[in-house]
Formats: sequence, C-alpha cells, structure tokens
Amino acid sequence: MRRRLAAAFVLLALVLLVTVGVVRAFSVRDMIHDEESAELGRQARLIATRVDERLADGEPVDAAYLDDLVPADTQLVYETDDASVVVNGTGFGAADGEDAMSARAATSQGTVTVIQSEAVLGDILGRNLGSLVVLMVVMCLIATVVGIIAADMLTRPFRKLADAAGALSRGRYDLELPHSSMPEVTAINDALVRSASQLQHSIRRDREFLQHASHVLRTPIAGVRLELEELAGRPGLREDVREAVLHSASEMEKLNGVVDQLLADSRNRPLVAGSEIDLQSLATAIGHRWREGVPEDTSVRVYVDGGAEEVLTPGPVEQLLDHLLADVQALDPREVSLRFSGQGNYVRIRVCGADASSAGGDAGALARALSVTEAMGGRINGDVMAERGIEILLPRR
Repeated sequence: MRRRLAAAFVLLALVLLVTVGVVRAFSVRDMIHDEESAELGRQARLIATRVDERLADGEPVDAAYLDDLVPADTQLVYETDDASVVVNGTGFGAADGEDAMSARAATSQGTVTVIQSEAVLGDILGRNLGSLVVLMVVMCLIATVVGIIAADMLTRPFRKLADAAGALSRGRYDLELPHSSMPEVTAINDALVRSASQLQHSIRRDREFLQHASHVLRTPIAGVRLELEELAGRPGLREDVREAVLHSASEMEKLNGVVDQLLADSRNRPLVAGSEIDLQSLATAIGHRWREGVPEDTSVRVYVDGGAEEVLTPGPVEQLLDHLLADVQALDPREVSLRFSGQGNYVRIRVCGADASSAGGDAGALARALSVTEAMGGRINGDVMAERGIEILLPRR
C-alpha cells in the first residue's frame, strides 16, 4: 500500500510539474519574443535617428556607413525611393532571414529595417528552458521525497492496524493500536478493540464453563454410580434387579466417559481456528523476539525438550512471554534460557535468568503475566532468577 500510494503521489506531482513546465515554456517563449521584438524596434529607431543625422550633415548613407551601425547577428536594410542598401552583421547568414523577426523605422528619405534570425531567439530560449528543465528535475526529486514521506505517514497507522489484526488472528488481545485522527483508522481501531475484548471474554468464559461443567456433570454422575453400586451390593436383592442396577451403573460409567471426552475436546479446541503452529516454530519466533528485546550482551538460549510437533494457538503464549520479557528487561541478566516442552494436553515453559544487574523486576509485568495464565486456565510459579526459574503450565489449545 505504501509503495502504491507513494507512486500515486509521485505520478501526480510529475503530471502537475510537466503541465506547469509546458505552460511556463510557452510563456517564456512569448515573453522572450516580445522582449526581442521591443529590442529590435529600439535598435531600428536608433539607427533611423543616426541616418537622419547623417543626411542632415549632407553625408551619403552607404554600405560602409551602415556596416558600423548594424548589430551582430542581424541584417540592416536601408530603402529609399531610388535605392536599397543591405548590410549583414557579424554572424548573420544568407539563410537566416527565412524565419526572421524584424522591426522597421522611418527616416526622412526612406525606411530602416532591422532583421534578426529566429536562431538568435532559439538560443536565448534554449538557455532559459535549460534552467527551467533543471528546476523541474529538482522539483521532481523533491516531490518524490515528499511523496514517499507523505505515503509513509499516511500508511503507518494502517500498517499498525494490519499488525494488530494479525496479532488478534493469532489469539492475542493486548493489541498495540495507532493513535490517529483519521476516521477510517478510528473505526478500525474500535472494531479491533471490540474483537479483542470479545476474544478475552471468550477465553475466560471457556475456562469458567469447563470448571463449572466438570463439577456439575461429573459429580452427580459419580454420586449416582456409587449409589447404584451400593444398591447392587445389598443382600437379599433379587437377581434380576441386581443385574438391572449393575447395568445402570455401567451405563453411568459410560456417560461419565462421554462427559470426560466432551470436556477434553473443549479443552483441546483451538482458541482461533486456523492459527495454530507447532511448538518448535513458536519457540523459534519467541526466541527471536526476546533476542531483539534484551541488550546485546545478554545471551538468550531457547530449547524445545519435547513435543516439538504439537500444535497450539501462539497468541496467548506470545502475550504471556512478552510480559515476562518486560520483567527480564528490568532485571537485566547476562544470560536467559527458555525451555518449552509439549506434554499431551499441556505445554510447560520454564524461564531462567543468571547474573542479574538489577535486584528488582517489573511487578506490574508479572501481574499481567499471571492474569493471562489464569485466563488460560494454567498456573505460574517461581521466579526468573531462582535456581529453577519461573515455570508456566498452560493448556495446549
């Protein structure tokens, strides 16, 4: 989007500059033509005055006299009723008079015509247009730079929105949203905030449902089964009744198995369908993120001790470990290790630090990490700088 917008800005600037340049070129040509015409008229009047003075002194106006008056690159024609004298100035060729610009002035006995070739006008116009072309090139370069900067400024909020949408699609709800006065950005911001809130509510609701369902379904079933087994063990009970009671107890056991399976399926259901990645890829991505977040002299080692092929939704784990990263940044250890292990329906993560430069971590970051862990139905204990580090156990969803 940024490249296309920058190209649109540059193309629009080029069109405007070319249009202005063409209009300016025609204006410059007309202006130079008018100025040269006025200059030729002034020269013609001046020569006519000199010719009248010559005639008043009784001297002849011949080619030798006019040769001293003719300007360079021009032709001077003095016409009377009896004769015509033509004198070429320096640089005026025989063919230069074909597309000539001329000016005429009257004398007491005839007329003086000064002819200037269009080549002179072309040379002047070329010099002026050269500077105009250089100016247009400079303006194009400036327009290109301004277009790129403007495109970057306009698309930056949308790039952040795209990153936030990607994070939401991975199961994260702590979105980094841009601040902008553009109504389109504000509308998308609001939509993403609502979606993130709904995702967070869905995660908490699923956890509460699983806890509640496990209690309200399995406890009564277990109680009924025990009562049936107790009833079947009573002495004096008819054999057909005993068999019916044992059959009922067996069916209750099957029902309990079905409930266990349904609850397990609910626990294993991905938070965001289609966003799952394997544990190895997740560990690699988080290790890269941590290496960028800690000082250069801090060593970050990442291990996957088992279950590398198991898949899970990456967002909540990324969000949780980002909070722990803030705590590690506050501690500033010289070495950090992250160990990931897939254990069936759970994922175990251990973070250990060594040689901390600071005695206190970020309590707020730890509180946020605990909140995410509890929302996922997991548990967290320990301390980053302890011997066994901080250990996190999360359901693999």
